[in-house]
Amino acid sequence: MHEKARREILGKVDGFDERFGPGRWTAAAEDVELFDRLLLAGFDGRYDPSVRVFHEQWRTARAGFGLQWRYGKGMGARIARLARRDRRRIKHEVYDIVWADGIHAAGKCLRVHYEMGAALILTRVLGIFFGFFVWVVRP
Repeated sequence: MHEKARREILGKVDGFDERFGPGRWTAAAEDVELFDRLLLAGFDGRYDPSVRVFHEQWRTARAGFGLQWRYGKGMGARIARLARRDRRRIKHEVYDIVWADGIHAAGKCLRVHYEMGAALILTRVLGIFFGFFVWVVRP
């Protein structure tokens, strides 16, 4: 049975964790952290690779690095939390986030001479490690 994210479903997992997202130390990952808890509670979810979102880049390069750092911190904190709650998913998630969407993706950028893309991705990966270790020390 597939259910949309309705208010009563969000209430069953206490909604969004306010320690995640904009304006917080983690600054991001509030959506995927909520999805983690929904899956743990037994709700269905799915990934649709055909869905695409395009953003026009309006930030400066410096602001882009700050944004990637914040995304990384949030994702690192989310991974630390997931490691405590759902050990069966953690290996796959870390592989996707750190390797496939991180280090491997940065290598692809370098192969096509897109050094800025590689630098942005590696900034996010460093943020992931930082967010993970800070969350483990003081959640």
